[in-house]
Amino acid sequence: MLFSDCNVPTVIPEGIFCHLLVILGAQDDAICYAARQVIITLLETSKTGSVKVMVPTLGVSVHSLVWSRVMGLLPSERENGGTSIASVLAVWLKLAACSKGDELQAPLRKDIYWILLQKILLRGSDQQRKLGLAIMRMSLDAIQDPRETPVLGIRKEQIENDKNFYQRYCTLFETIIIGRYLNQIEDCIPELNKISADDSPVHPSWIFLLFTPAFDSALQDKNRRIIAQWVMDRPELLASLSRRQNISTGAGEPSLLSLIVNPFLGWAAQGTHFTSSLLRVNRRIVSEHGAALSSFLSALMNGLEEDEASELMHQIVNTYLIQIPPPNPTGLAFILHGIYQSAAYRPYIITDRHVELFRQLQLPAKVSLPPSALRVVRILAQRIGQLATNISQVPKDASQMSLESPHSDSTQETQESDHGLPIHPKIELASPREDLQPKPFQGFLRSLESTDYRFLRGEGLQSVCSSVYNLLKTNSSDQEEEGVALDRILQLIWERLEIEDFPRATCHIFPKLIFHENCLRHGMRHPEFADLVSSWAEGLLDLCRTRIATLPSLMRSVREAFFKHPEAFQAFHLDSFLYKFVSDPPRIVLDFSYEESMEYLLEPAGKGRDGSPATSRPELSTRYGLGSGFTHESYSLICTFDMFNHLCALNDSACYDLFDRIITPWTNQSTKDATIPAKWKRTSQLQAAFILAESVFSQETSKQYFEPLLRLLSIEAMPRFRILVEWILVRFLHHTPDMHDDFLRAFEGASNDFHNPKYTSSLVRAAVAIAQLPVASEDFSSRLMVLLMAMSMYTSVAVRYASQWAILFLFDNAESRGWDTITGNPILKNTAAYLHKLKTETAVPGRVPPMRVVEDRSLSAVVEGSFIDAQPSEQPIATRLDFQLLWEEDAKSGLDTSRLSATLPLGNPELRPPVKLPKKKQREAVQAAEAGATAAAPLQTKGYTIENILDDSKTSCRNSDLILVASLIEYPVNLGGLSRCAEVFGAGSLYIPSLSVVADKEFKALSVSSEVHLPIHECPEMGLKQMLAAKKNEGYTIVGIEQTDHSVILGTAEAVLPTKAVFVLGSERYGIPGELMLEMDTFVEIRQLGIVRSLNVQTAAAVVLAEYVRQHR
Repeated sequence: MLFSDCNVPTVIPEGIFCHLLVILGAQDDAICYAARQVIITLLETSKTGSVKVMVPTLGVSVHSLVWSRVMGLLPSERENGGTSIASVLAVWLKLAACSKGDELQAPLRKDIYWILLQKILLRGSDQQRKLGLAIMRMSLDAIQDPRETPVLGIRKEQIENDKNFYQRYCTLFETIIIGRYLNQIEDCIPELNKISADDSPVHPSWIFLLFTPAFDSALQDKNRRIIAQWVMDRPELLASLSRRQNISTGAGEPSLLSLIVNPFLGWAAQGTHFTSSLLRVNRRIVSEHGAALSSFLSALMNGLEEDEASELMHQIVNTYLIQIPPPNPTGLAFILHGIYQSAAYRPYIITDRHVELFRQLQLPAKVSLPPSALRVVRILAQRIGQLATNISQVPKDASQMSLESPHSDSTQETQESDHGLPIHPKIELASPREDLQPKPFQGFLRSLESTDYRFLRGEGLQSVCSSVYNLLKTNSSDQEEEGVALDRILQLIWERLEIEDFPRATCHIFPKLIFHENCLRHGMRHPEFADLVSSWAEGLLDLCRTRIATLPSLMRSVREAFFKHPEAFQAFHLDSFLYKFVSDPPRIVLDFSYEESMEYLLEPAGKGRDGSPATSRPELSTRYGLGSGFTHESYSLICTFDMFNHLCALNDSACYDLFDRIITPWTNQSTKDATIPAKWKRTSQLQAAFILAESVFSQETSKQYFEPLLRLLSIEAMPRFRILVEWILVRFLHHTPDMHDDFLRAFEGASNDFHNPKYTSSLVRAAVAIAQLPVASEDFSSRLMVLLMAMSMYTSVAVRYASQWAILFLFDNAESRGWDTITGNPILKNTAAYLHKLKTETAVPGRVPPMRVVEDRSLSAVVEGSFIDAQPSEQPIATRLDFQLLWEEDAKSGLDTSRLSATLPLGNPELRPPVKLPKKKQREAVQAAEAGATAAAPLQTKGYTIENILDDSKTSCRNSDLILVASLIEYPVNLGGLSRCAEVFGAGSLYIPSLSVVADKEFKALSVSSEVHLPIHECPEMGLKQMLAAKKNEGYTIVGIEQTDHSVILGTAEAVLPTKAVFVLGSERYGIPGELMLEMDTFVEIRQLGIVRSLNVQTAAAVVLAEYVRQHR
């Protein structure tokens, strides 16, 4: 230092001050910091007049000289958050604070003043931004006679109102960008709406400036999602802001283009946002984020002026498609879709520079996109290029375009023939000899052999499958030689499928081949071929667990074979296939969901030649072999259940075998396995068992399964599974009324078992359903009512409520059937009347009604019955509508299913509550905030003072004289809280029993990363005495935070805390042990007024540390 604060000369020579300003720009941080402190001191003393600073030029004030140096340093200084920038800003802040009268007015009227502030807020560190906001607030207060400037634009006639808007803007910036607390950002939404409104005086460049750092990676993703949602919900507002800015703005200010291209799209195009927001809406898989992003870009470009929309499109394409590799390639499809939607309606935004850009677009092969996703990106780019080439033409459908692609077998769209198979270029096989013409399969095989099977490779494999399918349609394989040739051809195809890793297009065709009627007849004659087909079908089913696109084609082929040739059911082991399916139905995986969500982007946009909306693209389902309205999962499940429903007419023994195969693992599971969610358990298994149960009823089977089903009810933990088991049990007892007494005995036994209320509740529901059966007797209901009366006073709340609710059902049923034994009983009558009065049936949350004897014996109940709402709850995979759609499809294709009678009717629609789409918590917070009051409310911020900002030593340097010792603390959660307290109050270090606790999740839950900024040392309890002795030798005073008879009460005159202090905390249960108390120099305690005798250790430490900081600040 040149001189200290206590020895400042009264006159500072001009050379010294000029040298100080030069040194302010030094690259060495320590030198720069020293110059900064001297300049700040001189500015403060010159303001009071105690020091006069000499300047070299007449007529130039000290403030003008400092201002010129500050303006000269900021644009050229490094922008990486170094101390030099902070030092310059600290001088700028002190200059604004010490200016008198008109000294600050001239700089305030210059654009460069505010532009430099924008740069600091845009790219500075948190410390620099705090300084920038402090300068901005002070500068706003100093404005007296504003003049119109493009960057600020405060109006003279409304100066106080406009200044207040900008002050609120500073608070918003501080809260969102610096504070970063989620709840505070949510509270900012109404204020954000206000300052960005059309009548707001805040210039648009400041709005764009606020949003740009809001997408920085320093902010948590939840915070960025809130801001992103606000942005994407208001494309018209952003376009309006951009138009307002273009009227009054010069270059170099934050703009809409700089915000959207980067960083908004840099964040919004990240793949996790698309995959994590996948939803099923109206039988479609939709990426909620992708759809919102596409709509936002389209609406934004439609709202911009033509030149600006064209420039935005150019910058987006240049940034996200031309760069190699493009950043965040996952979002390319949705970005391009937004551009395409806008360009289709406003083709004039495409200029000459875009034509070659799209025409020559070639995505690099190393772009990490699935082939189908890459195909969507290419098609959309080609469509925009088509518009660019000739804007007068409607974009051609992708199927008419020739696309260059490294994945030509996956990226090209294909047309379909009348039999639903893709049409590909024909492969000319060698012509068979004339003597083989009547034997087409042998000739085809000979042709493959003559070409060394090269046509089975690559794209040729699909063409070979199509050719074989055409041969099967027009020829018979009944001759032995033809059957052998067909067998060999199919084996060659399967072997090649395995080698080629099962290409999707070929896998769509292969099930049609192996389940064609020619192959079925051949398999009936040759069991070894039928075994091969069965193994291939199960192999494809296994493949569908990761590649579900093949599943509809497979299930359609199996179902057609089932109805056209029922005799093939046993020969081709379709019972094993169906069992394997219901045991683990394939589900849509994440990659396919994302892929399907992008396929819908290929639907046309824009207008037709007559100005009408473009015609809709055919349903995506046709691409995967689905009928309109189905999903992959619903179609396959409905096909399976439909086959189960007709199986009884085909083979009773097959029904029994399948039922037994499905239900046995459930009834044989151990009690331990039944209490945990096992991976092998599927709702589809019990749904299939319920369908089959109707076909296997007999006196013998009912007795066989009665006890196992009761045991299953007694051990199964999942309510949804128990309800389905109840239904199966009720259907058994419907056909065997002589077993009702057996059920009553089991019911009576359960009523005396106070340890299994779930089992008792299940039997209550089953009993009510049995009592409503037409075969149920009055005596059964009377005896049941007596048992329920006793159970209505059960200790278990669930059983008590279920029994009371069941009494109402039974009494109403008795009234409808005229059973005087029950309705004439005054006790039962008065009890039922009392329960009706209390409306007990609505007082039980989550109550599931018993099986409806008529309504629930239907396919509708099987797929969307009340059991779906029980835990673990889920939305139905298939619905009643799916059965109707399937049967409509059968009528169109000519498939006759009437030859096999159905077991269960379709039934009436289930009355279910409307499906509620999941809402993000951030979205709910935003909507709640927008629905609140519009008046400006106080915004919670992370507070700081000018002194904190100016004095780096108070923000970046810790107080080495203050040490907190937590070696006696046991719980990680408390240690994490103590780390946070020690860091907040500037302690020099923290001692804990073991450093391993820092990695504990409970520690991190409360430490909020404070351990990163605070020196933490390990000191176990065994070494604490030696550590304290060493600190005493270094001059520290050891202070115990403990309630003793010698403790000094904090806040009293006697409680003067030493400057060099080591604060020792006692354990949570026992405090500071006696042997360690001897090491303490003094004790402090906190005054308490309540009855509870102690505070949590974190709270006690925070109080003591806060008092220390107050005394030694």
